[in-house]
Amino acid sequence: EPRGDANTGKLPWKGVGWYRKSFEVSGGEIGKRLFLDFDGVMASPEVYVNGAKAGGWDYGYLGFRVDATPFVKRGANVVAVRADTRHIHSRWYPGAGIYRKVVKTVCEPVHVAHQKTYVTTPEVSAASARVAVASAIRNDTGRPAVADVTVTLKDGVGATVAEEKIGRLSVAPGDETPVAAAFSLASPKLWDVDAPNLYTAKIVVRAAGGEDAETIRFGIRSFAFLPEDGFHLNGRRVQLQGVNLHSDLGPLGMAFNASAMRRQLALMKEMGANALRTSHNC
Repeated sequence: EPRGDANTGKLPWKGVGWYRKSFEVSGGEIGKRLFLDFDGVMASPEVYVNGAKAGGWDYGYLGFRVDATPFVKRGANVVAVRADTRHIHSRWYPGAGIYRKVVKTVCEPVHVAHQKTYVTTPEVSAASARVAVASAIRNDTGRPAVADVTVTLKDGVGATVAEEKIGRLSVAPGDETPVAAAFSLASPKLWDVDAPNLYTAKIVVRAAGGEDAETIRFGIRSFAFLPEDGFHLNGRRVQLQGVNLHSDLGPLGMAFNASAMRRQLALMKEMGANALRTSHNC
């Protein structure tokens, strides 16, 4: 747009946009909880399922969840998303519309609560590490539930390195009950800038004849900012060579592209970068 605002690349990003997509709901999914998870919609999205407003979000740079359970039916369904950027102002190109992935998430009525799982490594050395897993179990039924929970840790090749079973966990209807597990690992494979070793923690909940699970990846490492010596990783000083990474991909715009991001990260690593500031828009 030659007459557009140069601060936003003269791109025609202001307006109202609609998206519509059909999706199937199987017979086995009826009676479960069905959520639509949006990673990013610019801006102020409104979400409709089969013509009824199911939810929305009053922002553009954060993900959000819509509970579509009351609005779906067996067979064909339609989700419609309205995005409106007319009321926002920007000195950079903020994008417009759906610019990150959308996922249909199906859970059992008793399930791992959304965004409640955290993994921390409060004690780390080359000889041993302590891993703490915290989460919560949610009961979306109309009656009390008793859940059996198992937390399993696996290494980078999928081998189980630790497991804890938590049985007879009571969860009130419409409520969440916290759950925690702690593990001690011998000779952990530490995460480092040139050795990005990862583990996974899997939480499995069994209740009311159903099974739900969540898996999260994490690295075991220690870090500290020391006033006299700067940043330390796994007990040694590391000089941070950082960049402020914006959410767009230059001329490709705001929509995420895995190949372009891999290229971007590879170029920055060749330049010597070992740190990213990724929260610019939050």
